[in-house]
Amino acid sequence: MITLNLISPAQQRYLKMKALYFKMGNLLGLMIIAVIAVAIILIPINHTLTIIANQISYQRKQANLNNKILSDKIKDLNKKIEVLDIVQNENYPWSKLLARLAELTPDEVAIIQFNAQASTKKFILQGFAKNRTSYLAFKENLDKSGDFYELTYPLADILKKEEITFEINGQFK
Repeated sequence: MITLNLISPAQQRYLKMKALYFKMGNLLGLMIIAVIAVAIILIPINHTLTIIANQISYQRKQANLNNKILSDKIKDLNKKIEVLDIVQNENYPWSKLLARLAELTPDEVAIIQFNAQASTKKFILQGFAKNRTSYLAFKENLDKSGDFYELTYPLADILKKEEITFEINGQFK
């Protein structure tokens, strides 16, 4: 079998180009349809993603607010702890000093007033002793204790035999 092509070469090129354009048009049409289909599918996904992004943003803001509240509480607590630490470090253990002073005080001696300053560690002690022996015992206990030093006793206090009102100045450790 013999095939004859009676179409001119220019006409043949034209028909081949027309077929090529037709195929390209079909391909482009299919691509446009595919893009439209993908766009239709992506629109609800985009809407869902927007909703999720808004929820995450809201939750992040809530978490930040909660963290700020918690951070403020922690800062307030830290300030209170610092104040307490300062008070504890600057506070002198008065109970120990007064307990030690009570141990050194004989039965017939009464302490009327004890004024002291923690910053200078100086004190003034006023008291009453029934007799000179009790007063001298108290004076000796203070001297030997080691808790009190640079003690000054007025000489007039030692001259009385009974019902001695005395005042002692000194420093404590």
